[in-house]
Amino acid sequence: MRQFQQIRRRAGGSFLPILLLCLAGYFVYHGIEGDRGFLAYKQLAEEIGRVRTGTEAVRVERRLLEHRVALFDRNQIDGDILEERARAVLGLAHPDDVILYDGE
Repeated sequence: MRQFQQIRRRAGGSFLPILLLCLAGYFVYHGIEGDRGFLAYKQLAEEIGRVRTGTEAVRVERRLLEHRVALFDRNQIDGDILEERARAVLGLAHPDDVILYDGE
């Protein structure tokens, strides 16, 4: 009985530091691994980089398409663009063109 009281007295003094250590460990773990932790932040930063790269590619493609549309001016149509679109839509080819089939 005396040994039990001695263990209880010694353990009572270390309860608060152990509790605070566990609490600090909990917050450190979730600060690194949690939904809003450091690793989640790094993953979101990488995803933002990928999206920005994709956005830049779409912007370049849009500029190209805007340029092609600008060539279809009502007052003056570029002859090369008109010929290219007519061939694509009608499925025609010039007699000097070389046509390659891809086997499909």
